[in-house]
Amino acid sequence: MKALWLLPVILVLIGCVNVRTKHLLGAEPVDLSLPDESEEFSGIAGEWVDADGLVARVTVIDAEEGEILYAPQAEGDDPKKVTLRRTDDFAFANFETDEKGERIWMLAGTNSDMNEVYLWTPDSKRFRKLIAEGKIRGTNDPETKIDEEGKEEDVQNPGAVIDDPEGKWIARMIAGEFGVLVDWKHPLVFRRVVTETETEGGEDEAEPGEDDDGAVEGDAGPGEDPSAGEAGQAGSG
Repeated sequence: MKALWLLPVILVLIGCVNVRTKHLLGAEPVDLSLPDESEEFSGIAGEWVDADGLVARVTVIDAEEGEILYAPQAEGDDPKKVTLRRTDDFAFANFETDEKGERIWMLAGTNSDMNEVYLWTPDSKRFRKLIAEGKIRGTNDPETKIDEEGKEEDVQNPGAVIDDPEGKWIARMIAGEFGVLVDWKHPLVFRRVVTETETEGGEDEAEPGEDDDGAVEGDAGPGEDPSAGEAGQAGSG
C-alpha cells in the first residue's frame, strides 16, 4: 500500500466520527483531472462496496477542486459532498454534514491498482487531549448532557471540533509530534465493484488488492502501523 493518506468516505461513519473541523483540511485540492499515473485518486469515480456488502456510487462534481459526491445505494441514505484536499502526501476527505460550519474528516489510502480504499477514523480521545493541552486549536464537546427528563447524564464518546484556519497542526502531525492520531486497528476496506463486462475474458483474476499468489500488495496492510517512510513518521511517535 502506498504511503498516502486520504484522511476517508463512508456515510455509515458520519454518525460515529466525532472529530470535526470548521475549515477544509489540506493545503490544496486533489486534482482529479490529472491522469491516473499522476494522481491515484483520479480513478475514484465508480461503485464501491464495503465489508457488509453495502454499495455506494462516487461521482466527480468538480475534478480540479477535488469535489466528489458519495451516494449510498441503500434506501434512506442521502448523498454527501466530499472535498478531497492534500498537504504534502497527506490527502484529507472533508465531508459536508447537516451541522452548519462543521465537517467530518477521515484519513485513507489506496492500493496501487486503485481497486481498494482503506479508511481510518480520527481518535477522539487523542484529539481531545491535544486540544485541552492547547496543542491543537479547537473546542471539546461537553462530557455531560441533559436528558429528556431534565437529568444530567454522561455523553458516550464525546468529540471535538478543530478550529485552525491555517492548519498548523497538520504540519506537526506529519512531523510525528502528536503520535498516532487515527484508529489503525479497525480500518474500513472498500473494494471497487467490477461489472461482468469488465471481467469478461479474464482468467482467474486475483482479488482486489492481492497479487496472483494472494498476497496483499504494498508495504503495510490496512490497520498496521507503518514503520517506514512518510506514513511511518505520521503514524507513530
